[in-house]
Amino acid sequence: MSYYSVSESQAALNGVFKSDTYPGIVKAAMAAKLIDRDIAYDAAIDSTVAHSK
Repeated sequence: MSYYSVSESQAALNGVFKSDTYPGIVKAAMAAKLIDRDIAYDAAIDSTVAHSK
């Protein structure tokens, strides 16, 4: 099991997850007919959850 720091979480959500992983998830969900249109990353993911208080 891995735990991520706030900065690591922010980097992941705004980096490789946004550019590589999320588009693959959307493509697979559309192919499986779980969704019927592309959903913009910013509409689906709230990256502010990785902000420290």
